[in-house]
Amino acid sequence: MWRRDVSERGEQEVTLADLIDEIADQLKPWQEGLERRRVLDEIRSTIDQLGATNFAAGSRTENKQYAEQVLATLETLVKQLKLAPKGFYWSLAFRSSQLGLWRPEQTRGGLLFELLNAEPRIEQASGLFDELLNQVSKLSEQCRAVILNPIGDDPRANHPLQYWAAYVAFLLMKRLSIEEPKITSHGNTTFCNVASLLFEAASGERDCNLIVACRRISQHFKAASTQAAIEQRS
Repeated sequence: MWRRDVSERGEQEVTLADLIDEIADQLKPWQEGLERRRVLDEIRSTIDQLGATNFAAGSRTENKQYAEQVLATLETLVKQLKLAPKGFYWSLAFRSSQLGLWRPEQTRGGLLFELLNAEPRIEQASGLFDELLNQVSKLSEQCRAVILNPIGDDPRANHPLQYWAAYVAFLLMKRLSIEEPKITSHGNTTFCNVASLLFEAASGERDCNLIVACRRISQHFKAASTQAAIEQRS
């Protein structure tokens, strides 16, 4: 069983079950209809996933720069795709069949594979082409979101796992608690406390202040919410 050393909570050792109970109490009041067993099970499952996954977030700067490069390429591709003449659809349909690329039994490989291997009907080739354009456009929006608020290691943080502990703490509060995740200058909020306990449960490092990680995650979700609102109005 997971155990950690003596902490400021007392002279006795604290087990994983103790931490799960403490997190559950921090999340009170719970969402209506939730029973304690379900809350405890969700917390335990979250800790198991947090501890078992290798979260290689990389550098925030590198992630942002790469997203900018990909976005520039995608925007060029979108412009090019939108300029396709109607005859291009016929070319895709007929040449795919003529070159022996039409193999209906092979359906794997994504939209581009399906596009080049479509049954020689103009309607199908046109539809797949439009779907490819739609997917490329969605990936462009995701790159813009990464540029706006990239995920990755921050030099002010001592452990990359801190960000993922803050991330799942935010999601746990959304699912289980009626209290909204909040961040303050001192960091003494339920959000930060739950993040710290999750990090302790996953890493064994106790009494860590995750205010930097919590602030970054809070900004991330705020930016995502703002972007979603903009897309809804457009």
